[in-house]
Amino acid sequence: MIAYITGKVIDIGLNFLVIETNGIGYKVFSDSKSIKHNDKLELFSYHHISENRQELYGFSDKNKLKFFELLISVNGVGPKMALAIMTQISPEQIKEAITNNDASILTSVSGVGKKVGLKIILELKSKLDKLENFSFEATSSNQELFDTLKSMGYSSGEISSYISKIPKELVKVEEKVMWVIKSLGNSNS
Repeated sequence: MIAYITGKVIDIGLNFLVIETNGIGYKVFSDSKSIKHNDKLELFSYHHISENRQELYGFSDKNKLKFFELLISVNGVGPKMALAIMTQISPEQIKEAITNNDASILTSVSGVGKKVGLKIILELKSKLDKLENFSFEATSSNQELFDTLKSMGYSSGEISSYISKIPKELVKVEEKVMWVIKSLGNSNS
């Protein structure tokens, strides 16, 4: 199983990237929209193997990967559908849909019918406590924070593990950057 991949982006498609690592190009399906050619990436991946194909799905942090795995645990939700859901709906909206039994939020995603939407609600309702840990909504503030820390030399894994722990009272990007740097410094001592 391929659980992690790092390398340079050599091609970008509609919903996939080709990442070159050690002379091999891996096609990785991803929700990442702000990636450019020659960017160096670190992705946590899900290696999907079926009868007639193998596919890699890549995520910038472990929380996104765990959330993806939670979605595909629902009977009838495959990796492509889970990726589409994650691309178009925030975890907060999914939690809201489950709490309020509102399948219309889920059915707003192309390919998700009412039956599958209700199934997601039914099967994830018992796992709602696990969903509480997911709050990685790609806000421009978080993207700016991520890019700033990345430019300072921190790895995607280090950054992602701390972004979700930032105290809610910190709203300015500068405050968040200082908090993460301090936290990373404390963990390395």
